[in-house]
Amino acid sequence: MNKCRDDAVNEKAREKAIKILDVFEELLDKYEINIPDENKRNLYECRIYGSNYYFLEDKITEIIEVEE
Repeated sequence: MNKCRDDAVNEKAREKAIKILDVFEELLDKYEINIPDENKRNLYECRIYGSNYYFLEDKITEIIEVEE
């Protein structure tokens, strides 16, 4: 694979990961469940926030990249 192709695959995988996280956030929102984060200032900012969000985004992206 060339660099441009790798970047396109990575970007596509990250976009899919974000969509998957959106689904989880909607479910957490439905049940009013928050994932704690030490940097969260407002209880209603996001259900998954900060380092927790980016950790999940990275892990989901890795899984998708392996599959593609």
